[in-house]
Order: sequence, then C-alpha cells, then structure tokens
Amino acid sequence: MQESERRLLKKLDYRIEELAFNGKYAQCCSFGGLISTVNPKLAQKIIEHRINASPYDYVTYCTNCRDDFARNGKPAWHMLDLIFEQPFNKRALRRPPSYSERRANRIHLKEELLNDLWGEKVEVPRNEYEKINLLLSEELAAKLVKDYILMDEVRQVIHYAGSTGYKLIDNDSKHFIAHLQLGIITYWVEYLPVSSGYKIYNAYSHRMQIMEEKNCNERA
Repeated sequence: MQESERRLLKKLDYRIEELAFNGKYAQCCSFGGLISTVNPKLAQKIIEHRINASPYDYVTYCTNCRDDFARNGKPAWHMLDLIFEQPFNKRALRRPPSYSERRANRIHLKEELLNDLWGEKVEVPRNEYEKINLLLSEELAAKLVKDYILMDEVRQVIHYAGSTGYKLIDNDSKHFIAHLQLGIITYWVEYLPVSSGYKIYNAYSHRMQIMEEKNCNERA
C-alpha cells in the first residue's frame, strides 16, 4: 500500500519528501487504537508532534490521518483529492466532516452504490425523529464532535421527551432538559422549541443508567 501511494504520486508529477520515520517505521496520527477516546490530551500531543515533523504539506491514504492533521491546521491532502480533484491550497485545509456527517455520507453512498452499480432500489426506513431540525452554534457542534455525540442522538432525546412528556424545565433559563438511554449511554440535551425547529444549548452523555419508577403510587 505504501509503495503504491508513492508510485501514484510520482505518476502525478509530485516530488516526495519523506518524513524522518517512514515505511515500516511510519508513526500513527493518534487515531489508531482510539487513543483520543481514552486519553484525548495524549492524542492531541501526538497529533502536534506529527504535524511538526515537516514544514511541507502532507498526503495520506487514510482519511482519519488527513482529517486529524487538517483539523489542527496542517495542510493535508487525501490521495483521492490529488487523483480526482483539481488541487488547490484551500482544499487541503477543508473542514473535516463531523461524525454525524460521516454517518450520513455512508448511508448516502450505500444507497447510491446499490442503485447505480447493482440496480437495487432500496428504500431506507426513516425514523420520525429524523425530521427534527436542530439549530446550534459552531462551538456547540465542535463540542458534540469532541464528545462523540451524534446529531441523531440529540434528535432522539428531543423526540422521546416530546412523545412522553419526560423532561424538566430550568426556571432561570426556561430551557427544557431531557435525557434518554441509548444502549449503555445516557444522553442529556438542553433545548428550546422555536418556530424553525429546536435551539440546542448543550448536550452531554455518560455511561450510566437511571432507574425510573413510572408509578410511585403503586409502590406505596
């Protein structure tokens, strides 16, 4: 794989400047082993070490490497950028997709491949909560990416709160706060309904379960 990438770059008339550690000694971008999930500070330190290893732009054949580098200000191209796109500097620093966008892209790609290559018409079932329009700041969107929270998970919390009435209201801000356990993770969302959807003020999660008693009178 490594040799193939270098052959392709040479065919495209690019000059390669190798990093100090390359080939079988190539170093991880920090995504390997999901370091960022267990130790985000260490992952960030590794990324900074990697992007400072050379003053030149990077080319990768791993999308995670490319996105981690670009997210931290290092111009980085994926190999397919150079093969199929007209290279220009702004693209090397394009914003990486969020986890929610990646998931949506995979779903779209699967539908497209099934339809265009295999001639299979597939109707992907849509959930009611997917219709919910979320409004949130760029800062909060970045926080959700950092905390591995999908937009669909936020939608599911809001949809559950609306269909069951299980939600709290903050008397000071007048915001609703609701939670929902999905798998082994419980998600909380602070939000407010507006005319164009739902304004999201915060969201967070924790690996925990909240045991609820639906009818306290029965126990009494």
